[in-house]
Amino acid sequence: MTVELEELKNNLQNSPKDSKSLKNLGKFYLKSGNYKQAREEYYLASLFSPRLIAKVMLDYEGFISQNFDNVQLRLSIISLLLSWEDIDTAMLELEELIEKFEDNPTAYNLLGNLYIKQERFDNALSLLLKATSLGIKNTQISEMLAGVYLEKGMHKEAISFFEELSKNKNSLRTLAELYARINDFDNSAEKYFEMFQSDTEVSNEAIMKIEELLSKNEKSFRIKEILVDIYCRCLKPDKALSTLLAIINYHPEKKEEVALQLKKILKNYPSHPEASLLLAKLSALKGNYSEAIDEYAKLVKIKPQMIDSAVAGCNEILKKFPEQFLARQFLINAYLDKENYKEALTQSMEILKFYKEGADWVISKCREIIKNDASARIVIGNAYLIKGDVGRALLEAENILSQEKNNLSALILLGEVYLAQGLCRKAVETFGRALEISPSHLEAQVHYKQSRTKELLLEAESIKKRMTEDEWRVSLHLDLGKIYLIINKREEALRELQSSLRDQKRASFAYLLMGNLYREEGRFDMAASVLKKGLENVSPELSDVNKKIRFCLALTYESQGFVKKSLKLLEDIFQEDIDFPYLKEKIKFLKDSSYLSIQNKMLAAISAFSNEPLIIGVWGREPKMGAKKQNLSISFSHSNNIKGFDYFISGMHQSAHEEFSLAAQLDPNSSAGLNNLGVSYLFNNQIDEALNALSHAFDADPASSIIANNLGLTHFKHNNLKEAQKWLEKAISVNKGFSAALVNLADIQIAGSNVKNAVENYKKIHENDILFETAKKRLWGRII
Repeated sequence: MTVELEELKNNLQNSPKDSKSLKNLGKFYLKSGNYKQAREEYYLASLFSPRLIAKVMLDYEGFISQNFDNVQLRLSIISLLLSWEDIDTAMLELEELIEKFEDNPTAYNLLGNLYIKQERFDNALSLLLKATSLGIKNTQISEMLAGVYLEKGMHKEAISFFEELSKNKNSLRTLAELYARINDFDNSAEKYFEMFQSDTEVSNEAIMKIEELLSKNEKSFRIKEILVDIYCRCLKPDKALSTLLAIINYHPEKKEEVALQLKKILKNYPSHPEASLLLAKLSALKGNYSEAIDEYAKLVKIKPQMIDSAVAGCNEILKKFPEQFLARQFLINAYLDKENYKEALTQSMEILKFYKEGADWVISKCREIIKNDASARIVIGNAYLIKGDVGRALLEAENILSQEKNNLSALILLGEVYLAQGLCRKAVETFGRALEISPSHLEAQVHYKQSRTKELLLEAESIKKRMTEDEWRVSLHLDLGKIYLIINKREEALRELQSSLRDQKRASFAYLLMGNLYREEGRFDMAASVLKKGLENVSPELSDVNKKIRFCLALTYESQGFVKKSLKLLEDIFQEDIDFPYLKEKIKFLKDSSYLSIQNKMLAAISAFSNEPLIIGVWGREPKMGAKKQNLSISFSHSNNIKGFDYFISGMHQSAHEEFSLAAQLDPNSSAGLNNLGVSYLFNNQIDEALNALSHAFDADPASSIIANNLGLTHFKHNNLKEAQKWLEKAISVNKGFSAALVNLADIQIAGSNVKNAVENYKKIHENDILFETAKKRLWGRII
């Protein structure tokens, strides 16, 4: 055989393109089992002489018939057929081979590739699934099957196969892309992360791809977490920080995880100011205020230029927790470094409000400030006062006033010192001086009211002592009742006034005071009853008291909407005393009332002095409309509305609500019925229902100042001060001097700390108005 091989090779050496010799050499190799070499020689022979292909095929068939189970022999002819591009015959041979030898992976690989090249994906899928079902473990088959799944859009199946393959950066990249195709961005990011971990050289690619994934799913916590990890490993702390900030914005519940990442960054970059700032903010968000302040201190130490950011952060902490002593300390030191002595002193005063134990620390700091800002003495004085060192507090106040006699803060400090010493009269005078200098100064008003109240309480105690010594001095009950009325101790006042009725000579005075009290509380029937008793008990020589009681009764009737009764009493007084204060104006005021407001009886609501009840309702008066014609038609729900009004004024609020509800059902366009229903809802603290009813009432009668007033009050109770003010100003613009709207507007201005305008609006209410006593009570302690 060796001789034969040598002879064949010699022939080819002499004639390399001799197709016959090449064929014979191929047959020699085929016979000897060297199928690879046989294939090459046969191919060369067919290349130089294509007519030999048939003979080559016969050679193979002969050997196959003798070696039917020789797989390599069959694969050799298949390879040769593929070289000749006889695809169909090759495929037939492969199919026959697979049918005979089901477990041969090479056959599946070859046939699968041919199917794919011909885009016969269904055939390829069927073939490859058969291979896998037979348990053939072959990477090429798995990759091919995954490719078929991709071509057919079967991404999940492709992912399943790729997950089974050995993990390298290429397979991981493909897996990442597959997950992205099915919008599983988190798993896609995980695969890019694994790719980065397996080969850090691909970091830029991994970052770019994961950032793209984040742009598609901005809310994903896991993608951001992966990015932070890669940024940190790639020495990009700034990008890591911006991503952590995004995590906080989208996932506030992940504060702990973000804090851990920040601490890792700071471990590697201890002087990174932005990381310290973010950790401080995060600690504050978690409620770890002391830790946050510690981080702010580190931040300022690392980078003093960021002191403003640290100050802003501490101020945010104080908004949530004003008592945070360390935050105040930090701010004071920061402001001192910036030579902002005014703010440092403000924060020092805040410490004294919330943390009395910090008085000594405040004093030491303020001693440093005195040479730059003398007003530090006021803070020092307050600190001494809190410590109970009244003498030193007095010295500090007097020191300032000796140089600046109208210094408001020093006057307030001096007044507080007098109060601490029990010198109420001096305290009242001192706070009064402060109010004379600045009538709308809120702190001065508060202190003036406190000192005046304390003074009156001391007077009340003195009266009680005298009453104990002489229980027959019944008149003292009236004096004590007056004091309780001033300081708004209503129940105690009523008790004392009732006790004073035993003094027949002064009983009429008590009835007058009780009538005013009941009317102010919206208890009009009781007010009318006690005032009538007052008229029965007043002695003839007290004609002025008689007229005052009748005037008070007229105001009560007006509050109830009994305009004729009120006018009758006022005109009777006028016949007796033409100079009775404000009488002419009052009579004219009532006579100028519009017919509709008398006929329809709409409730005008005002805030009660306390929240029990929430509101008080009085008759809402509107002026005549001049030459403008009024619609005088009566709604068929009129009788129900009037009944409801009378019930409400009499304190029968449940019955009133039922009548108003019925009136609104009978005539959904009745502005009076809807208005009164809205007030009833407001009385019951059903704010949304009140707004709904009153809005419909306003739609029915947009010119009504009463409805505008009630809408304003309802918005006020809904804590919408801006909207409330808008409606109340509208009511006043339509109905000048409308006392209910003025009281409500002033209440809103007090709530908004606009004390100056509030006082002015309370003062606009005349002494002959049904709400004068109400305004007077709310003004008490705010003016001298």
